[in-house]
Amino acid sequence: MADDDAFSIMGRYLTEAATELFDSYGMSVRRLPDQTRVAPGATPDQSIVAVIGYAGDKVRGALVLVATRSAVESWLDALGENPQNTDLFDTVGEFSNMMLGRLKARLSPQGFPILLSTPTTASGDALRLSKPPGPSSWLAFGGSGWRLDVRIDATFEPGVVLQESDVPSTGVESGEMLLF
Repeated sequence: MADDDAFSIMGRYLTEAATELFDSYGMSVRRLPDQTRVAPGATPDQSIVAVIGYAGDKVRGALVLVATRSAVESWLDALGENPQNTDLFDTVGEFSNMMLGRLKARLSPQGFPILLSTPTTASGDALRLSKPPGPSSWLAFGGSGWRLDVRIDATFEPGVVLQESDVPSTGVESGEMLLF
């Protein structure tokens, strides 16, 4: 049961992280009802997927972002970038990295630190993703004329406990420097 509670908290934190990420770039995004999620590859537009792993003492897993080319081009337009001059794969990979970084910023103060890997990106039609061994959940988000599907996967150590905090995260803002 502790796994389910921890995974549920991670899902709520991920929803907050995704919303804040796009808001920070002036793009309004909202969580879509679960039944509106579209399976990767089910749209006529080619999909781009980014997978980024994470690991900590108590958990390991991956974050998967799936967006169509036209969705990523919309993000770049909103950022004032020319989609023709920008690598769409790098964009999706960077958004996955920033989203997982924001999730990390929420987990660390709860005594649940994680380390991030480097994102891997790919594209194709009718993408199929394997089912992970542990808990996994899809979240759908919609913006102005675009959608984003995000999957969070997690495998927890036995007896893991993650408590949701009322204290807001003071995550790192864009442009701030971290020293390790």
